[in-house]
Amino acid sequence: SSAAPPPVGYWPAPPSGPVHLGVALQTLTPPLARALDLDPKLRGALITEVLPGTPAERAGLSVGDVIREVDGKPVRTGDEAVEVMRSRKGVHLLRVTNALGTRFVSVLPQ
Repeated sequence: SSAAPPPVGYWPAPPSGPVHLGVALQTLTPPLARALDLDPKLRGALITEVLPGTPAERAGLSVGDVIREVDGKPVRTGDEAVEVMRSRKGVHLLRVTNALGTRFVSVLPQ
């Protein structure tokens, strides 16, 4: 069994940063997708932790959600999701998939 890749980490690192979403992200791999009952071909940033009282929790994001797009731009890795969110301020529209389906979520980082 191959070890899971290390989490990308909190976006951005500690909550003291200029913006804070309140999630830990990891790149979705085919084995992780299968474990979550998702298509192994699915790509995106897997949410591995949601901190209480954060914009992510208020927006309804959950552990196991996969961020597939940020502001209409497809993201294939946790790093790409962070990069797109850091590229502009304000509300972000996330396309999120989990075992129940796909939805759009608006979130405003702190």
